[in-house]
Amino acid sequence: MSTNQIISLLFYTAAFYNLLGGAIFAFAAPAIFDLAKVAPPSHWGYVEYPAWILMIFGALCVQIAKKPALNRNLIPYGAAQKLAFAGVVIYYWIANQMPSVWYPFAIIDLLFLAGYLWAMYSLAQTTKQLTTY
Repeated sequence: MSTNQIISLLFYTAAFYNLLGGAIFAFAAPAIFDLAKVAPPSHWGYVEYPAWILMIFGALCVQIAKKPALNRNLIPYGAAQKLAFAGVVIYYWIANQMPSVWYPFAIIDLLFLAGYLWAMYSLAQTTKQLTTY
């Protein structure tokens, strides 16, 4: 399997993860919060909006997966999203103020972040520099 194929697989996997996770929280958040015994927010829009943002990032991952070299300029946005979520969860985890239901998602996002950084490095080594405006 070539590096490009591995990168495509990484981003198709991330797309599936983001789209599925986003859809679950967009359409079934009350059930998930009940199941996890987590206090619900004051309004479900506080969960639904980030869920839709996560699905948008899923669509971004599909674009990267289709043509990694051409769309490598999108990878830093995905990396920033993974870092932002994991960073917030880990900060409050350390402060003992985060429900444990979020811990596995933060760990998974750190693994994706590592993959994204590897993909950025690999693509930078094998493709010519992008011209930006």
